[in-house]
Amino acid sequence: MNVAAIILMALVLMLAACSQGGVAVTPSLVQSASPVASPASPTPASVAPSQTISTSPTPSTLTSLSWAEAEFGGSVDGVVAFGPEYVAVGTLDRVPTAWTSPDGQVWERHAVAYDPPAEDEPGMPGPWMGNLVEHDGWLYAIGGYQGGGDGIRPLGWRSQDGRTWEQIVSRNPFYTDGYLVWGLISGAPGLLALTHGFADMSGGVWLWTAEGSWAEVTDALPGTSAGANFYDAAWADGRFVVVGHGSDGGATGAATWTSTDGRHWEVNGAPYPWESNQDPLGVVTAVAPAVGTGWSAFLMAPGRAVGLHSTDARTWEVSQDLIGRLAGHIWLVANVGGRLIAAGGAEGEGSWLIASSDGRTWDDSHRTDGARAPAFHPRGAPSIASSGSSIVVFLELPDELDRGSVVLHAPLD
Repeated sequence: MNVAAIILMALVLMLAACSQGGVAVTPSLVQSASPVASPASPTPASVAPSQTISTSPTPSTLTSLSWAEAEFGGSVDGVVAFGPEYVAVGTLDRVPTAWTSPDGQVWERHAVAYDPPAEDEPGMPGPWMGNLVEHDGWLYAIGGYQGGGDGIRPLGWRSQDGRTWEQIVSRNPFYTDGYLVWGLISGAPGLLALTHGFADMSGGVWLWTAEGSWAEVTDALPGTSAGANFYDAAWADGRFVVVGHGSDGGATGAATWTSTDGRHWEVNGAPYPWESNQDPLGVVTAVAPAVGTGWSAFLMAPGRAVGLHSTDARTWEVSQDLIGRLAGHIWLVANVGGRLIAAGGAEGEGSWLIASSDGRTWDDSHRTDGARAPAFHPRGAPSIASSGSSIVVFLELPDELDRGSVVLHAPLD
């Protein structure tokens, strides 16, 4: 069995384990939103009554953050700080939905334009709004629709205020080909999207520019001629950084790629904190610009998570091996509120957050037993944002992807 097959088997087993973990939680009851047909041009979205979220905070002495945790009446895929408020997107009763909040605690719900596909049936997993980013004054949400079998295709929306959304209608191969949109990043050259097909090592990288729409640039990434998987990306210091697992040359195993324009790329390996006679089975799953200078990332392998640090996003060193302290893996890391927050989890452990002030040393911040451990799927993945006065984190409830999310809120001094 080759390395790629071993990795795929480990990840599939982990996904199955995650889907069974956690504690069943009854979601909050909120008024259902009705589907909105996709108009030729955006129309004002109907607004449901405000939803108030308020709980007693759980103190965190290690990171000076005090987290308030509550169930959220919807399944959230992404959240950003946009102007003076937070904007979140996801689904409610299998219908794409948006929420806005001035403080991360009281949320107002907004309908989203959505034209269901002809093959849509109530028993299907249905749509999700996916990754959410701001780019040139617009909010873009790129998710997808999942029907029966391999019936998956990307779906996109955009908004200028977080309240009124239009569905993107396009014949570009980015939207017509079937795959999961794994990540979406905004950078100076444009939008960068990471995709994943139906087989292992079938990842892709796409670049969107205002001049040229979406174009696949996977072939420009060295070390991917036999396939690759891409799990996260970030933009800072004038460059994109993509992390994942390559298939040949310097990218065999865990790897990172960098580019200043999204079209020309170089590949860099990642260190393995294992003995030389052991096969490297790791993949880099999360990356973000570190606090101050440099970059932080996480290397995932069966049963462990390892912190990585780099000053230039090219040469990486092991900053902290978290084995023995945290079970499971880390799927998201974000630079928010003057610190790094990472989200992860494992079967029987629920979800948890760790925090760092320097990108090298990580401390426990919060554990959420009721939340489902992050799944190996872009739908229901953790999402983090900061308005400058607070931090908001969304984690998924167990069992059903559309049952709702757990929202964590922490004020900043």
